[in-house]
Amino acid sequence: MIKSLLIPVIFLFLALPVSADNFSSLFWPDTVPPEKGSSAYIKWLERLNNAKDSAYKAENEKILEVVQVKYELQKKENTIIQQHLELARKDFLTYMSLIAALAVLLTTILLIQSHRIKVRKKWNEMLKAEKQRAFDAIKEAEEKERMRIASDLHDNLGAYAASMASNLDAIELKLSDIKQSNAFRELRNYSLSIISELNDTIWVIKKEALPLSAIGDRIKMFIQKLAPSYPYVHMEVDESIDNDHELSAAQAFHLYRIVQEALNNALKHSRGTRITVKIISYASWLINITDNGSGFEINPISGNGLFNMKFRAEECGWKLEIERGEKKGTIVSISPANTLHNHN
Repeated sequence: MIKSLLIPVIFLFLALPVSADNFSSLFWPDTVPPEKGSSAYIKWLERLNNAKDSAYKAENEKILEVVQVKYELQKKENTIIQQHLELARKDFLTYMSLIAALAVLLTTILLIQSHRIKVRKKWNEMLKAEKQRAFDAIKEAEEKERMRIASDLHDNLGAYAASMASNLDAIELKLSDIKQSNAFRELRNYSLSIISELNDTIWVIKKEALPLSAIGDRIKMFIQKLAPSYPYVHMEVDESIDNDHELSAAQAFHLYRIVQEALNNALKHSRGTRITVKIISYASWLINITDNGSGFEINPISGNGLFNMKFRAEECGWKLEIERGEKKGTIVSISPANTLHNHN
């Protein structure tokens, strides 16, 4: 109780300079101080000083107690904050470790995937290069074999056939018998046919692929050979080539033989005066052999020549059509399968 009363007094005493009398009046307002200089006054001063000391001590203890409480509270708060910071630091380290582990894992996966892609790409390139080398080797071997066969046909069979034709000419000049002369003339024609067939075969074998324009040139040469035997028939080749499609050697040979057979059929059976071979080549290609003859019955198609034409076309995957002309004559059409025809 005394301590609680002394606290405000101490503050006032410390704030304002007061005399001993004034201070004593604060503690003992109903007490009259003794006379100064007396022994009672000295005791009174001692009593007053003791009261002041007690007040100071009580206030200091109060202040220390408050400070101590605040210190302990702040210390606990600091401990809690420190614990929270430590937990946050551990969580941060854990998260960063997980992120680093994931980054390392993803980097490893990407590196492995990249390595696999490079290995696969290199392997594919090696396979492609090996296939190309094998293809080039086969192509070179085929080219050499084609040239060898063509050379053998020309040097051996061609030479024998030419020699046979020449010898038959010499023998025919010495013969007086007409029958024998006709027989030798027939043999000579056969030998010349053999030479022509060999030349056609050699022409195809020497090439890996042939454009339609080259086939057209060969057909023109064939027509020139036929023309002297059929002076009353006008034969021509009409070309409309924008995209010069190439055919393999085998396809070129089959196409040339089909056109030959169609021309021979028209000359032998149509009784026409005009035969036109029309070569059309744009996005796709089409060959028409038309005549202005009397035509013939399409169904049934008979004869080895027509059978061979259809066989060659099927062998190459082409479509062969034989139709009557709009007015008269016959139209033979050869084209790749699934091609719409326009005969005009």
